[in-house]
Amino acid sequence: MQQLLSLLPQRQLMDKLMTAFTHDINYHYYIIYPPDFLRDYHIWWERRSRNRPIALQYTCLLAMICSCCIQHADSDVEDELQQALGLCPEKLSDEMHAAVRQLAITIPYGHYHMYNVQRLLQSCYWYKAEARFLEAWHVLSAAIMEARELRYHREPPQDTETSHESELRRRLWCILDTWDWQISSGLSRPKIINRVDCDSQLPSLTLEKFSSHAPSPLLHMKMQSELTRQLASRFSAPKNITQPAQVQEYKELIEAWVRRFPPVYDFDNPDTSKDTQYPWIFPHRYYVYTMACLLILNPIRHYMVKSYSVDSPAQELALRAAGVAYSLKLMKTLRRWVDRIYNRDGRLHFIIFSIFDTAAILCTAILKDNERTIAERHEIIDAITDAVAMLHRLNTISKTAKTSYDLLERLAHRIPQPQASARPDHLRKRTKVCRPAPATARVHFVPTPPPEAVAAPEQSQTQQGLCAAAGFGHVDLGYQMRPVYQGQYIARDASAMPPAWVPMDGQPVMAQPPSLAEPRCPLMPGAPPPLPRANAAAYAPDDVAFSSAPHFNNASSNLPKNTTISYAMPLMSTVNDCGIPAFEMAPPPPNVAAATTPPEGNSPPGFELETVTQAQLGELAPLWNWHSGNLDISMAPADAGVDPAAG
Repeated sequence: MQQLLSLLPQRQLMDKLMTAFTHDINYHYYIIYPPDFLRDYHIWWERRSRNRPIALQYTCLLAMICSCCIQHADSDVEDELQQALGLCPEKLSDEMHAAVRQLAITIPYGHYHMYNVQRLLQSCYWYKAEARFLEAWHVLSAAIMEARELRYHREPPQDTETSHESELRRRLWCILDTWDWQISSGLSRPKIINRVDCDSQLPSLTLEKFSSHAPSPLLHMKMQSELTRQLASRFSAPKNITQPAQVQEYKELIEAWVRRFPPVYDFDNPDTSKDTQYPWIFPHRYYVYTMACLLILNPIRHYMVKSYSVDSPAQELALRAAGVAYSLKLMKTLRRWVDRIYNRDGRLHFIIFSIFDTAAILCTAILKDNERTIAERHEIIDAITDAVAMLHRLNTISKTAKTSYDLLERLAHRIPQPQASARPDHLRKRTKVCRPAPATARVHFVPTPPPEAVAAPEQSQTQQGLCAAAGFGHVDLGYQMRPVYQGQYIARDASAMPPAWVPMDGQPVMAQPPSLAEPRCPLMPGAPPPLPRANAAAYAPDDVAFSSAPHFNNASSNLPKNTTISYAMPLMSTVNDCGIPAFEMAPPPPNVAAATTPPEGNSPPGFELETVTQAQLGELAPLWNWHSGNLDISMAPADAGVDPAAG
């Protein structure tokens, strides 16, 4: 206990961490109900100031939250922490997290408590922010076991718990249920929750006294839990979705779920009027957009990376076309989200891996399309170019981000540049029909035709294109979003950007860095200066504030200060710390810049996904192993003498 207490900051500095937590970090997944937590926070400090015994379980929870807050602290708070405690923020967060785990071992067996479940969920969040997904899965398993001992998975007999207790129980089980499906599926691990004996209802989300037009900070998790329960009851697990008819049914279930989004998260025309007042709405909107596309793509990936001809089965061609369409839609969604990233939060590696994984799938689809049956080749190359640019901007945040950028940048160099004169006649016809609308168009989710309509004659596919055969006859790949804040950065349309490996008239084209002028987590209007004693009966966001106002900077020190990207021929550099040869983006000499695009047969040689080792992938390996199974890629073992942990 004393070791952990020595790592905790004093009251004034901890208040700043709690301000960041209640006004920003907790909104990511809303694991903690703030009024109850702040009430006990006051009690904890009062007892500690009087040298009275403090609760072990709450102390562990509070310290775990502090370790998460330090992960995402702004530069001013980082400086204060280092000056007060003598440790750099990264080391302090790591040591505090380890100390909490060590102290939690001393909790006697059988002393189950809601605080233990919340602490373990916060620890899972901490590991996710560090891109340590295997550890996150194991901690999630412990949290689920603790919750089952508390019987959170079952509805108790009537009148045996208060409505408040019932709501908090359902909220925690909602998060556990959603993360179990997502993390277990991503790691190709078995589901932890046995749904046979689970009858816990979804939370009502009525504890907070928000406006009727403002969504609860937990609504995005409730929406996902509702979907995962429906998918689990129909398919049990994603691995069971293998046949084209099953994939089609699965896709239609998720599309129907998307069409039921509330107005504030609507995919076509979201209501953005509350975005400034409630800071969680914007990231939650793009979180559910990203999850919708990723869930649809999961069983389709296998069909996206196969080689096809014009005589291939119509159903498989239609599924690949649907996969390409949703991949392009996902890349546009991620671009809008990345433009608003302000620091390394717990969702960032989810974004990074989504960019890397989706772009790698698109690269593989192009490379295996030997007979050029994909109509949207230009759109795919534009999306891959933008993915490289996004990862370039984020590559200094962590080693995992750098690994993602290095691998994708090298894979992108294998893609030959298309030449209009070499395109087959059948593809030219399809291109006229299938080429997506401009980026200002809107996305409309419409029902996909039944399998009988998909298996139409080849002549019909030639006339309408693979997009129409996949059920995208009325779905545009772009969409239009109204700006959330004045002065918001608006990225250039990816279709106007050249591929990163194409020389441009001897001069590199510079990508402008995004504007980060808006505050990362604005305080609620009307917040009183003193730290309140929270009232659980009437909680609203503007009820929570601290005496020490947070000093939020405009950008994290972890973000690159210059996000300039040069579109030029790559030069091999020294081996980086991940064991991967790095490319230096440098302007080409004049004679190279004036050269024309090489023929497709002379595409840049070298990098192969099949030769990537576990050590090179580092923390990406557990996630990529599952996807590589869909890509028919055998992961090469690490070289002898190479420490896998070094990646």
